[in-house]
Amino acid sequence: MGSDRQIDPHARDNELPQHTVILPAYRISRVPVTVAQFAAFVQATGYVTSGEKAGWSFVWGGAQWERRQHASWRTPYGPGSDVNQKGQHPVTCVSWMDALAFCAWAGVQLPSEAEWEKAARGADGRIYPWGNEAPDRTRCNYDADGGDTTAQGIFPLGASPYGVLDMAGNVWEWTRSAWGQRWEAPDFAYPYEPRDGREDASRTDLRRALRGGSWHNGAHHVRSALRYRGSPDNQSGDVGFRVILPGL
Repeated sequence: MGSDRQIDPHARDNELPQHTVILPAYRISRVPVTVAQFAAFVQATGYVTSGEKAGWSFVWGGAQWERRQHASWRTPYGPGSDVNQKGQHPVTCVSWMDALAFCAWAGVQLPSEAEWEKAARGADGRIYPWGNEAPDRTRCNYDADGGDTTAQGIFPLGASPYGVLDMAGNVWEWTRSAWGQRWEAPDFAYPYEPRDGREDASRTDLRRALRGGSWHNGAHHVRSALRYRGSPDNQSGDVGFRVILPGL
């Protein structure tokens, strides 16, 4: 886990030191949760997302991210937008709290950072899910190509060693692991230690770790070891999530 600068010159301090983590068995979803799956959850439960309650979500305005009024998972670019043709796209504009609510309904969990990274990199420390070669348009949706999400699973050449798709680009993915209260540097550093409080889901005051990069990010930000963060009650047009099920 992590990234060694001798292999990856773009490794950041918060990704180091590279180290081995032994994980219990788990299964991970092949792609992030889709709009159609999230809609089924909302229809079954009447759940109202953080963005709908707040009345806004972060949306890319072409030059910068901005708080767009009335943007939510249903209208990811605000009034006049919809997800009617995006059933197989990853759901966006969902907070960490929204992701936890979906998981409770579906009987699944968010992955830890370690579980997410293992699924993305395998056991050989590769930089990207497919290997060490830089990304291109055949492997993932990145670098603002198209300016939006793409349907799940259309980049089979970007598969991880376990056949997991879209782990680089398309949407940042929430993990259950805490980043900490600071923005600049994580309070929960490496080596990864699951018993130090970072996996305590009751701490809603802590920023949570995001992984994978999005359609908006360049090549260095879709590396599998890159760690990012978000406030648990915030939502953005480039953030979604995938789920795991412990055991075999």
